Amino acid sequence: MFASMGGESELCYMQEILDSAQENYAHLWVNGEKYVFSDDVIQAGNELMTCFLNLKQTVEKAVRLSQQRVDGLLNTDFSMTFLAFDEAWTRYE
Repeated sequence: MFASMGGESELCYMQEILDSAQENYAHLWVNGEKYVFSDDVIQAGNELMTCFLNLKQTVEKAVRLSQQRVDGLLNTDFSMTFLAFDEAWTRYE
């Protein structure tokens, strides 16, 4: 989740993690080795996708609204939605 950029750590989300959650497979092959996911990991992936879709809807809603309303949205809906997404990401990763 963190990447080192010039000696500094930055928060980043790897597309492969989201892809894995979206595919919802019970296992994953890495370098010819099969890794079987527990029920907890599969559930965490489902939660991550739900939070991602909620985040996507919140961003789309913000784009449609006027700037005045967006300011309030960013302080409430967006912050809460993004926090839920970030927590779900951490559980799955």
